[in-house]
Amino acid sequence: MRLRCNNWLAFQTAETVSIVYGRFHMYQKDIKDGYSNYRTTAIALAALSFFVFGSCTSSANTAEHTDSNNDIAAIIKSAENGDAEAQFDLALRYADGDGIKQDDTEAIRWYRKSADQGFAPAQLNLGNRYRTGQGISQDVRSAVLWYRKAAEQGLREAEYNLAVSYRKGIGVTQSPPEAIRWYKAAADQGHPQAQGTLGVMYLNGEGVSVDYKESARWFTMAAKQNDIQAQYFLGNMYITGAGVARDLSRAYFWLSVAYAQGAEQAAPQLKQLEGELSTQQLAIVKNELKELGLKK
Repeated sequence: MRLRCNNWLAFQTAETVSIVYGRFHMYQKDIKDGYSNYRTTAIALAALSFFVFGSCTSSANTAEHTDSNNDIAAIIKSAENGDAEAQFDLALRYADGDGIKQDDTEAIRWYRKSADQGFAPAQLNLGNRYRTGQGISQDVRSAVLWYRKAAEQGLREAEYNLAVSYRKGIGVTQSPPEAIRWYKAAADQGHPQAQGTLGVMYLNGEGVSVDYKESARWFTMAAKQNDIQAQYFLGNMYITGAGVARDLSRAYFWLSVAYAQGAEQAAPQLKQLEGELSTQQLAIVKNELKELGLKK
């Protein structure tokens, strides 16, 4: 069984819920006069940035899974014999109705058996069930307990979920410093949303001192992993020179990447940049975008 742990944006599935707070529309009404208000607007509004909770799946949830009947029989046998991974896989099957009748109660029962054996992905998903109250009485404190168990094993999605819990005070006393700690743990493992959120927190001085360079550093890492929020923020930082050397070509590049993926609020900045960059500068950036398969 191959595990896959992910963040899913803006929709709900059996094992994950996205919580979105004014991710992009806020800029449309607040940025009205070009670039001059970027810092105050971004700092005032960045705290509303989105966050999502992560979860784990396995190849059983993908097209790689083909022989359902044989697989289910083998998984059930292994799960009943105490194999933690098989218990987790069986829980996923019950959660999704994959090769077996969908049953949240059974999903939770097998998640718990696997989690009790210390299997981190099961601990994460059981935490998500307690957080959402899907198939079980909602208990955000228990959610944090299970997130912590998985996070302490180094599962980056659990580290991220624990960070979100501390940042928002969900099931635990709100603590920006603890949020920073766990966001960094996840970010150091390459978690793009954790990296982007650290960018926001350093931009705002949330749990840390304001540090535009550190903010830009985290936004850059997240932007390179296709985090749209980070791409948008980074583009604006290149406009103002906050934390980076002012570079309108780089601003145009990152805002274009964000815009091409749905960040429509970048349109006014892009239009203004087109009036400030030379024809040659625009051609170079547009060629970069073309090589990425993006069209501005």
